[in-house]
Amino acid sequence: DALASIPPLYYVVGRKEIGAYYRRLKKAAGDLPLYFYNIPYLLNISLDTELAQSLYEEGSIQGMKYTHNDILTFRGIMEACGNSLNILSGPDEHLLNFLVMGAHGGIGTTYNCMPKVYVDLYQAWTSGDIALAQELQYQANRIISILAEYNMIPAVKAVMQMKGWDCGDPRGPFLPLSDEEKAQLKSELDAIGFFECGSRTAA
Repeated sequence: DALASIPPLYYVVGRKEIGAYYRRLKKAAGDLPLYFYNIPYLLNISLDTELAQSLYEEGSIQGMKYTHNDILTFRGIMEACGNSLNILSGPDEHLLNFLVMGAHGGIGTTYNCMPKVYVDLYQAWTSGDIALAQELQYQANRIISILAEYNMIPAVKAVMQMKGWDCGDPRGPFLPLSDEEKAQLKSELDAIGFFECGSRTAA
């Protein structure tokens, strides 16, 4: 349905090179919508408001996954581009924060292993029940804090397996959790009731 791409990596490049890269991608993608995947903590490159506005107004990007804690720039991009630029929150622990600031939705790693928490959070937000949305974000963050004690990608793979969805081992360079790590992870998640009530933890 759409193409999402991180900016160029390895070499440090500037706004001119990043813009040219996305223009070439869009030309190759044709009518397929192109999303800028902004994840600066991994790439040391961040999309600024001026470049976002330029790429959007010329039709090179139609959306963005914004995996960054810089809400000021996020909001600046939304105001510069308007509501028709489809912006999705990236940091799982900040979904509600970004919804409040205008994000249209979110894409996250931990959505895979606790979808009910995030669906309920989004529905609470859209219905105006901010207190419930807050509590669900708090619950998600408690689980995220446990997963973060391990390597996040292998931990989520392990949890999916525990829930009956064997997605296989993580691709290299990640290594799967050891049997001991899986047992410890399960114990910690059991302690907060993760596997009961549709992965909703107790308040």
